[in-house]
Amino acid sequence: MQRMLYLAQVETCDPADTVRLKLLACQEGDRVWSVLANSEPRVLLDATHTLKDDLKGVLNRGVLVLVRLSEEQEVIEIELATDWVLALINDYLSDGLTPTFFKQEVAHVEAGRQWLALQMQDLGRRALEMEARREEIQILEESLRQERQELEASTLALEARWEVVRAQEAKLQQEQQRLEQLADRRKPQICQPDG
Repeated sequence: MQRMLYLAQVETCDPADTVRLKLLACQEGDRVWSVLANSEPRVLLDATHTLKDDLKGVLNRGVLVLVRLSEEQEVIEIELATDWVLALINDYLSDGLTPTFFKQEVAHVEAGRQWLALQMQDLGRRALEMEARREEIQILEESLRQERQELEASTLALEARWEVVRAQEAKLQQEQQRLEQLADRRKPQICQPDG
């Protein structure tokens, strides 16, 4: 985007011929201006055609003006910067908005930015710790799951063995009863005399 509005200073002025302007600053946004380097080209304007009559008498060396230039650096409009400077003073300096105030505000903002950066680092560190803990918990959960599966498998195996033991115990009892019955049959029967 071509810069259009400039703050300039009159370097030389011949009201009957030409005015030479030194560009000091340019507008880059609604309330954003940037100071130009001393090497910025000078603007020459034809005083006889460009200047209004009310300006011809007051444009002296050192006077500040606002100048609007076309993309070809031709003067579109020129006016005294007095009202503009007074508006700046009224808007920014009458309420104590001094350069010192702005420096303090910049320092305050910078301190806040650094504090936020530290908070973000701390949050990042905590997030990493939480992630590490989450991984540890997942590993522990997996270990517990495996132990539970092993315990369930062991329980099933023990129950199966218990069933085998009970079955063998039942067989053993049956065998013992059979043996007792056999033993009862082989006992000699003693006859008792009638009495």
